[in-house]
Amino acid sequence: PVIEVVSEDDLIKRGYILPVEVEIINVKHTQYKGKSYNARYKKQIVNNNHRNSLICEAYEKHPDKQRIILVKEISHGEILSRMLGIPFIHGSSKERRNALDLFKQKKISALIASPILKQGVDIPEAEVLILAHGGSAPIDIIQKIGRVRRPAPGKRCGTIIDFFDYCPTEENDFFTQQAYKRLTIYKSKNFAVCQLELNTSPKAS
Repeated sequence: PVIEVVSEDDLIKRGYILPVEVEIINVKHTQYKGKSYNARYKKQIVNNNHRNSLICEAYEKHPDKQRIILVKEISHGEILSRMLGIPFIHGSSKERRNALDLFKQKKISALIASPILKQGVDIPEAEVLILAHGGSAPIDIIQKIGRVRRPAPGKRCGTIIDFFDYCPTEENDFFTQQAYKRLTIYKSKNFAVCQLELNTSPKAS
């Protein structure tokens, strides 16, 4: 039986979770003719130099905070790890426990991770979560956001950085639809949302 229903606002007031700020970065895509979702994902998300540069730029905006970048595919994590020079952990990583311990001790300030950090890992030290992977499943998004909502000394809120993928010359783009769904989730949760424009411009491929 339900004993009591507690709202998120009440949980924030009681100090159990933190408020969330969301930074949305627009990612303009050039048109891609492939129809397969997996092929498009690899081209427009994983191997997109423009988009990966925006991820790196967003990462560098918060140099004084503990940051986690979440990816869906191992190849994407490996690319960003090379670009940023920070550890990438995934299901078969031999050093993942050591890397997490170093992160919790603030001996390193950033990690790239596969979905292994979606749930079941307690890291209240995380302050900024960069969602590099797209997607729109509500439960997955909320679980991931939970990584930065846990209170820790000196932490006033959790920051989410997300990317609004769009192609001006294409209707019903997969990734634009997903971005709108994530935006709807943020607004339904009353998160503070702001939209940013970064300097990097897309290159035709």
